[in-house]
Amino acid sequence: MIYSCSSDSSSGGIETAPLSGYQYKVYASGAGEQPAVGDYVYFQMDIYDDKDTLLQTYRNQKQIPSVKIAPEDDAARKKNPVVDVLSHLSVGDSVGIIIPKDSLPNVPPGFEDVNDFYYNIVVEEVVDEATYKQRLDEEREAEMAQMSALKERLPEVEDLVQQTIKDYKAGKIDVQETETGLKYYIHEKGDGDLPQNANMLTMQYYGALVEDGKMFDNSFNRGRGFTFRVGQGSVIAGWDQAALVLPVGTKASLFIPSELGYGEGGYPPDIPGGAELYFYVEAEELFY
Repeated sequence: MIYSCSSDSSSGGIETAPLSGYQYKVYASGAGEQPAVGDYVYFQMDIYDDKDTLLQTYRNQKQIPSVKIAPEDDAARKKNPVVDVLSHLSVGDSVGIIIPKDSLPNVPPGFEDVNDFYYNIVVEEVVDEATYKQRLDEEREAEMAQMSALKERLPEVEDLVQQTIKDYKAGKIDVQETETGLKYYIHEKGDGDLPQNANMLTMQYYGALVEDGKMFDNSFNRGRGFTFRVGQGSVIAGWDQAALVLPVGTKASLFIPSELGYGEGGYPPDIPGGAELYFYVEAEELFY
């Protein structure tokens, strides 16, 4: 569990990190292993303002955040309150590091009434450097295997794309349509969570023009999906809207009108103005 900045602190009080000088509030004390210099600490973290508003979370990411514990004379440790505080925690500890707003170099607009931010941390695990490097090697091997598998699927996906576009233009598939004009067809519905606004979602995709089926981009050839924050305008509107109706694990075809795509200006040289776009997508993974 991650505690908010207003959580009961009866199990602890305010302490000061000895090197960075930042204060932190103890929410719960664990009885697990404490890191030594050179160890890696895995942790969960939520960032709140002092009005108890959750600003960012690192929970449920594909890779749990981790830091290496540097020696006390390391300049970065003296400046980094997260590393400094983690150096003195044990597995199971939960704390809120108090970050004064005026200690941050670039605070975006909208936080004029905020005095402090809370980096709320729960220590998950401590491992030595050898274990950490072994995990990295295993993760790289798994990633390479996944990339190869995706690339091998490309011919199969291309055949599905061309047949689906052909059937769509001939009126042979029963598409669903939203009020905004987005059309979609579910090939296989997943049983995972339905993405919500501000979630991070990874999708595999193959994009083509509806008019002639010409491919303009795809993730299968790269062997890696595309990750974006849902509903925040970081992708075309058709993608933002589609993400909200596709549970994780879903495979679908999207037919996106130009006004939900690249509009009358298009995206030269591959996407002409006013083009209706097709995307085969697979909602692969939801982070937070």
